[in-house]
Amino acid sequence: MLLNIDVCTTHEGFLTLESGWRALSNQNGQSHFYTSFDWYQALFVCSSVPLENLKILCAYHGDELIGILPMCMGRRKLRFFDYRSLELIGSLYSPVRGGLARFGWEEKVGSAMAQFVRGPMAREWDLVFFDDLPSKDRMLDAFKDELGALGIIGMSEPRFPNIVLDLSRFDTSQSFYSALSRNLRRSLVRSEKKLTRDGGFYMAVYSLETCDVDHGMSMYNKVYGDSWKGEEADPCFHRKLAHYLARIGALRLFLLYYKKGEPHSGTSDLACNSFSQQGCVVPEGYNPVAARFVVVYKGKAYDLKTAYNKAFVEYSVGSLLMWFVLRYLLDVDHVSSLDFQKGSESFKLNFKGTLNDVRARYRGFNSCCMKGLVESHFEAHAIPFLRKIRHACQTTKCKQVEQR
Repeated sequence: MLLNIDVCTTHEGFLTLESGWRALSNQNGQSHFYTSFDWYQALFVCSSVPLENLKILCAYHGDELIGILPMCMGRRKLRFFDYRSLELIGSLYSPVRGGLARFGWEEKVGSAMAQFVRGPMAREWDLVFFDDLPSKDRMLDAFKDELGALGIIGMSEPRFPNIVLDLSRFDTSQSFYSALSRNLRRSLVRSEKKLTRDGGFYMAVYSLETCDVDHGMSMYNKVYGDSWKGEEADPCFHRKLAHYLARIGALRLFLLYYKKGEPHSGTSDLACNSFSQQGCVVPEGYNPVAARFVVVYKGKAYDLKTAYNKAFVEYSVGSLLMWFVLRYLLDVDHVSSLDFQKGSESFKLNFKGTLNDVRARYRGFNSCCMKGLVESHFEAHAIPFLRKIRHACQTTKCKQVEQR
């Protein structure tokens, strides 16, 4: 059945899509934060660099919106040339990018959008450069397959693993705690005992708009500044995002505070103790030593950022805070999952996270563009050939060393 494709090119036009976008998400039961209207609106209002050159493709069946592919036009330099690059909207803080299509229409929408990109839009771009793609997405897979059928030379490569913790199996944090390995439970108890040997800790959760979000983010930034991490690419983004998320009820900013010289009075039963104060008033003399920035959206949690004061590394305050965060998410928010987003660090697996996906990068070179053909053939043929030569040289060199 024929679909009509429209292109939205302005922020004002994007705002007019809100009701249709939300309806499409609800129809599909798709509650993923990074395909929601709220996330793209957050990118518009929180990014220091304005989102420009929008190319948001909208698929209509009659007057009804049944598919969205949020793209923009950028510039990208590869090995030899500069390209007009058609990209999915996002930033380095986007762990996955994609679009939406009504259930059962994914292949039709993806194919129709690819035909539009290769047809009416063919003279506008040199390169399709899609980052952070899920490995299985029926609409995006159909989009890439159709581009290939239309003569676009495409290639994909894996970029990073995505770990997700399934919490739907656990009724309470106690049952989850019991499922953790004995070694991890002992490690958490030891961390608490070390931390409270000559001081006390306190955890605050900033989750409501009435909380002092600015104060919470100042404490977060203090922890970040005392951590091992480098400077943020967009230093104001997460503060703005925290305010935005607080307004829609999605912010969960966890901070672990410590005060030396005031031993903790509680027991070390981490599975049972009261651990959190809802609000923002922290007793005097306590300083933040660990932070975790989490989004809770439609029953799912997303772990955005984490940091801890490197002076407290021996106390494992990062792991201790991770446990407290999971307790809160299970017992208060009752979320079904926690998405760790990028990377497969050991702590994610220790807390029972499992591999959910491997995100990929896709590049498609416009066959109407001569420089795209040059670059694609170099990538497809010259690079593998040079790698074989290098491998052969290394093998020969190793054999010569062994013979000596």
